[in-house]
Amino acid sequence: VELAAVERSALWHHITLLKDAGYIVDCMTSLPRGEPRVIGFRLSWEAYEFLDTIRADEIWSKTKDGAGKVGSWSIGLLTELAKGYAKAKAIELGLPIA
Repeated sequence: VELAAVERSALWHHITLLKDAGYIVDCMTSLPRGEPRVIGFRLSWEAYEFLDTIRADEIWSKTKDGAGKVGSWSIGLLTELAKGYAKAKAIELGLPIA
């Protein structure tokens, strides 16, 4: 998919932020014509944990709604909200949670 220069710049910026935060590891890049290009990456354990936590539509929906009520959020807050909603769901189902 060919992206406009602005879209490529924004994409590169967000990939760099995710890498800096430890959510992307082993990011392989190339610099054709002086422009950075991502040609592959691997998600970190933390990224998989977050994605697994929000996998259920109900948990993701509640997480987004909760973050919206807070008005300001970070990936850390989203992770904690999602874990809280997942734990509440497990308790609601009668599953043993410590």
